Amino acid sequence: MKPRLKLLSMLALCSLAVVALRSSAATIYTLVPGGFVNAQSSGYPVGGSTVATVTYNYSSSTLLGTLTSKVISGDTSNPYGGLTFLYLVTVDGASPQAASRLTVSSFAGFATDVSYDTTISQTTVGTIVNPTSFGRSADGQVLRFSFDNPNIGDAQGSALMVVQTDARFYGNGTAAVIDGSSANVSSLVPVPEPATGTLLLLATAAFALRRKH
Repeated sequence: MKPRLKLLSMLALCSLAVVALRSSAATIYTLVPGGFVNAQSSGYPVGGSTVATVTYNYSSSTLLGTLTSKVISGDTSNPYGGLTFLYLVTVDGASPQAASRLTVSSFAGFATDVSYDTTISQTTVGTIVNPTSFGRSADGQVLRFSFDNPNIGDAQGSALMVVQTDARFYGNGTAAVIDGSSANVSSLVPVPEPATGTLLLLATAAFALRRKH
């Protein structure tokens, strides 16, 4: 085997080993790309410290409210040992309609455990609405939090939505609060390590070369 091809093959195997390690850490809260599950509650996160938090207003022709996103480091209940992301939606009392869904992206390439926590009070609204289901797009990018019965109505807020990941870095992403219309808003999301993209490209190239030979 040529030295270059051997190196690429070793990198590819390392990439596969990372995937295998992620799979071994799977729990009842694990949400894989293309997955759809009924929402389950948890007592997470446990411990850790807040490294970032932002609250942004969102608005559309039919929706008004806020989205708060937070990043936790050192959450001891995180099975992947990475960052934990928290999301909370509130709907303003003057909002013409209720909110039925929150989507957040991008989580492509990351392991995710998704749950909700009603034990941590994060909002001053009168009624807390629990999500009914969680979904993830086939490419793994978009997480969907649905509030089907009931929706999040006027002067109400969601339970704290918890996404535990294997990510080591975070940055800015895009979320959307949805019902009759979609209100886009900034949020905090995981981002790849600087070398991750290169490693994945090398792994793909290695498999392509092996197929040729």
